[in-house]
Amino acid sequence: MVSWVRILQRDGSLAPMDSHQSGPEAIDRISSKRLKIDTMQVLILVLVVTVSTGTAVYAASFTWTTANRIRVIAPNLGVYADAALTQSAPSSVDWGTFHPGDHTALNYWIRNEASNTLSLSWTSDLSANSVTGYVSDSWSWSDGQTWRNLNGHSIAPGGVLATQYIVTISTITPASTYTWSLTLSGA
Repeated sequence: MVSWVRILQRDGSLAPMDSHQSGPEAIDRISSKRLKIDTMQVLILVLVVTVSTGTAVYAASFTWTTANRIRVIAPNLGVYADAALTQSAPSSVDWGTFHPGDHTALNYWIRNEASNTLSLSWTSDLSANSVTGYVSDSWSWSDGQTWRNLNGHSIAPGGVLATQYIVTISTITPASTYTWSLTLSGA
């Protein structure tokens, strides 16, 4: 007797049911295998979640945090607001009120107070913030005939250099308050 009943296998294919298998027994056997596989998958998932949670708790319970503060001292570079070197340059400058197209300069005197020659460099974050294209700056020194960029200029021990820091406001600058940082370094 040929049976027209087929059994659905795990891989999705259909197999003929043996003549000695009855419908309900075959279905119970397939369900039992499927239940064993599903139970195994659930157990593996529970194990993975448990290990992950345990690792996260361990990491969180052994975290150490501290507040830090460090003071870095520049290699004896003095910046002054007067040629007599009696007034240190202020750490903050209020430039006052400007109009589009204005151009102004502040004079600074730089003294190498180290025992070795220093190569000067300066940076400004004007190009890294919202004033790009509206406010520009330059820092120069004069050799008596020409104003040159301060970056890369060397200054001997005890040497003093007269400089100008210049701020230019574009003619298209919108009315607002602008802020930026300026840094001078000697290495």
